Amino acid sequence: MSWFRLFLRNSKGSIVGRSDFHANDEASGLRIAHRIAEACSDACAGYELLQEGRLVVSASAVAGRPETDLTEFEQKIAMDAEIALRDSVWAVNESRRLISTLKGLTLPKVMRVLS
Repeated sequence: MSWFRLFLRNSKGSIVGRSDFHANDEASGLRIAHRIAEACSDACAGYELLQEGRLVVSASAVAGRPETDLTEFEQKIAMDAEIALRDSVWAVNESRRLISTLKGLTLPKVMRVLS
């Protein structure tokens, strides 16, 4: 398991959100970061992902890109991060897309991911 830090940035480059999470490897961390950034894409223009302090990627957050399939483990990590961002003091907490993404999780889907 590796530790990752995700910075969400607005169009001016300011940080509007931050999330820390663990993932199995760099590929897993990238999939999770993309999912989180896509869910907040109306409030952030881009993101940076660091793995244990090393920059992995700096990319734009694009809504509507085909989502890479996440494992159930990755889905849970992304969902936990999205909930934490929604409940945070970061500016991204006002993202309508984020709120909509979380409302779109049906109880059976959430229970399947959590188990």
